[in-house]
Amino acid sequence: MGKGIKHLFTVRLYHFFRNQLYKFKQKKYYNKWQMSGCPAPPPHVVKQNTIKDYQRKYGCNILVETGTYKGDMIEAQKKNFKKIFSIELAPDLHKKAKKRFANDNKVMLLQGDSSVVLSKVMDKIDKPALF
Repeated sequence: MGKGIKHLFTVRLYHFFRNQLYKFKQKKYYNKWQMSGCPAPPPHVVKQNTIKDYQRKYGCNILVETGTYKGDMIEAQKKNFKKIFSIELAPDLHKKAKKRFANDNKVMLLQGDSSVVLSKVMDKIDKPALF
């Protein structure tokens, strides 16, 4: 196995196991949150499910997110949307997200201030989108 292929395999394997661990932790947090009477703020999985519900209700196939952070919302929604635009201000977080989603052509990651970059995203959207 060549060095590049080995690295790609290692990166994909890392993200696969990271995603599985993340899902397990989210389920644990969700159950604890429910048993505590659903206090604010809700766990991330509640936000993920809310976006999925809106996507189904309104039939939007495009998601626009400001604040990529580690890309967990993208990961949770990439099966639900045909195109995802995500804007991240911090260059280091943007770089990490670019690595994470390097092979996913439905994910468009942009770096910069969303108050500036959002207008560029709007120029690329010609169908209903969920923000």
